[in-house]
Amino acid sequence: MTHSFQHSQPIYTQIMDIFFQRICRGERGPGDKLPSIRDTAVEVGVNPNTIQRSYMEMERRGVVEDEKRPGNIRYNGYRAAGVAPA
Repeated sequence: MTHSFQHSQPIYTQIMDIFFQRICRGERGPGDKLPSIRDTAVEVGVNPNTIQRSYMEMERRGVVEDEKRPGNIRYNGYRAAGVAPA
């Protein structure tokens, strides 16, 4: 499933918004693993580098934590994302 993106906002920030919406809906919670970069790139129809940038920015903001092992990027929780659970 690909997403249509707005030209007025960088795609990587729109992808972050998708993840924030999933947190708000309760689809993701603290300790859940993020989908792989490649899987997410296929899902939304963008280059994997764009997904990597989204993940890095979410890590910088404290929304996710990279456990420094391949495939182990996890959500920190709702407070870090600046959202409340549904």
